[in-house]
Amino acid sequence: MVLMKNLSQSTDDMIHPIEIRGSKIHLWNLPIQSFFAPEVKYLKISSAHFLPKVGRPIVTPNLEKMELIETSILECPELLTFPMTTKFKDCFFDAQMLQNDCYFEPFKNVKTLEILSCAGFKKMLGLEFPSLERLIIINDLGTVQISNIKAPKLGLLSVRSLEETVRIEDCQFGRLERFEFSGSAIDSCKKIWAPNLKVMEIAILFDNDDDDDL
Repeated sequence: MVLMKNLSQSTDDMIHPIEIRGSKIHLWNLPIQSFFAPEVKYLKISSAHFLPKVGRPIVTPNLEKMELIETSILECPELLTFPMTTKFKDCFFDAQMLQNDCYFEPFKNVKTLEILSCAGFKKMLGLEFPSLERLIIINDLGTVQISNIKAPKLGLLSVRSLEETVRIEDCQFGRLERFEFSGSAIDSCKKIWAPNLKVMEIAILFDNDDDDDL
């Protein structure tokens, strides 16, 4: 395990275009620009932020799993190609990050994508995920809209919206077998092509503030 931390006594704590060795790497509390990690299979980035790309992007040819936690990823798509298993948790998203086809390339190899309680994530629009098999979304920060998404290999779609509503429209999920939803309401669910859907679990969560009066 390679653990890199921000050293308070350092005059320059930025990660420069350097080579990092190790199959497991944890980058914590750092501004990240670019590096080369030829051996890494698991990469965890927490309490960090990405800087605009200057020169080469981050290169991780053998990366299999990545977790980004409490990290600002406004510039992330310019630096990374995400691995097969990618998790965002408590991150801050660019509002346009998953709404623009120019961001297709970083997600082309992702098979499992988890977006958990990320500020700025409101919409997933007009994207194609050719490899995606599992999409898991937990949102407690506003309405979620999933529209015009093509994911021909998606088998599981799981959405949990704790406070607001969810809209899913105009999507093509050719291999979708299981759809799970729990939350306050599904505002819209229409024009979804999912010919192989076998299991649908929907749990509507009610406000229990009046339980004491029962």
